[in-house]
Amino acid sequence: MTFDLIDRSGIAEAMRKVRDCHGPVDIVINNAGMSSRGSAADTLLDVDVAVMNLNYFGHVAVTKGSCLLCLYRGLPVQLSDDDFAVNYL
Repeated sequence: MTFDLIDRSGIAEAMRKVRDCHGPVDIVINNAGMSSRGSAADTLLDVDVAVMNLNYFGHVAVTKGSCLLCLYRGLPVQLSDDDFAVNYL
């Protein structure tokens, strides 16, 4: 299932659809994320906020929503396809 992690209501709706279609699940894999290339000094704060909204708050929202799907029998898994690095210069 795909959905926009920035749209919090979309996350809740996706979790309801999964529950209604499949019932409790054993594992939820969330590997969404984004990165920004460039120096910290040159990166706009709006870009940092967008990255945090997706990479942190999006994952928190999916984890909280998936707890209802797993019902103590499964495990939410968060993956990242990009190492975190900050270039200050």
